[in-house]
Amino acid sequence: MEIIDLINDYKKIEEDFKPIIVFLENNKEKYPEYKGFFTLQGPLVECPEILFLGYNTGDGAYNEKTENKSAKSIPPPNLFDESKDKELEWYKKGNARGYFDKSKKWWYAYEWYERDQRINNELPKKMIDLLYNIADIKFEQKSEKNKLPFWYEDFGQKIMFTNLYPIATTKIKNLEVMLNRLAKEEELKNTWEKHRRENEKFDNWIVRKFFLARIRKMIELVNPKIIVCLGKSTMDDFVYKKFKIENNIYYSNEKVCESDVLGFSRRGNWSKNIPNIAKQIVDIQKS
Repeated sequence: MEIIDLINDYKKIEEDFKPIIVFLENNKEKYPEYKGFFTLQGPLVECPEILFLGYNTGDGAYNEKTENKSAKSIPPPNLFDESKDKELEWYKKGNARGYFDKSKKWWYAYEWYERDQRINNELPKKMIDLLYNIADIKFEQKSEKNKLPFWYEDFGQKIMFTNLYPIATTKIKNLEVMLNRLAKEEELKNTWEKHRRENEKFDNWIVRKFFLARIRKMIELVNPKIIVCLGKSTMDDFVYKKFKIENNIYYSNEKVCESDVLGFSRRGNWSKNIPNIAKQIVDIQKS
C-alpha cells in the first residue's frame, strides 16, 4: 500500500473521535479528570515489527504545558499528523533522560541512546531498554555505548506505540470515572449506539468497545508482526479472554487479525524482567 493511502485510511478511523473531542473540549469544567486527547505516540508504520499497546495516556503533556503557570490549560487534541508524528515519542530528546537544574534554571536534555545519563521518565527509559534487549537477541550484535544504535534506521523505525484509550488522565481510576459518565451523556449516545447490543445498558464497557474498535481497525490496516500489551489491564481489555501467565508475561491463545499477542506485567520493578520479555518477543516472531 502507498504510504499516502495508509495515512488517509488511518485518518478516516480517527474521524470517529471528533464528537468525543468536541464534547470534552466544551465540557472541561464538568470533566476535571480530562488532561488531553492523544492518539498515536509516534509514526504510522505499515507492517511494524512490533505494535506496543498501552492503556491510556498519562498527564505528562498537561503537566509540561502548565508547569510554573497559575492558569491550568489542557493541551490541544492531538490526532495523528504525518507532518509531526515522524518519530516515536520514546526517541524524542529529553523524554527518557534529562533533568532541570534549579540552581542554573536550565533543562538538560539527553538523547535516548545516552543511557548512562540521568533518567527523566521511567516508562520511555524502560521501553528503550526493552528495544535494546530485543535488538541484541534479534541481530546477535551489541550496540556501541552512547551512540545511535546500528538498528535504529531499520528495526528502530518499524516500531509503533499507541494506547487503547486516547483520553489522558492522572490515574487509571480517573479514566474509569470518565468512561462511566461519558456512557450516560445524551449528546454522545449516538456515538456509542453502534457498539451496543439490543437492550444493553449504556455503561463504561460500551465506551470501551468504541475505542477498542479503533484499535482493531488500525491493526487490520497496518498488520503488525506482533502485538505487545503493556500491563495486565491492557491485556484484559484488548484480548477479553483468558490468557496464560508465566513469569509475569501474558500469552494469548488466539491471534488478533493474524498477529500474535503477548503482554507483560508492569507491577513493581519490572525492569528486571526485560531480558526475558525481549526473548519471548523474539521467539514468538521466529515461530
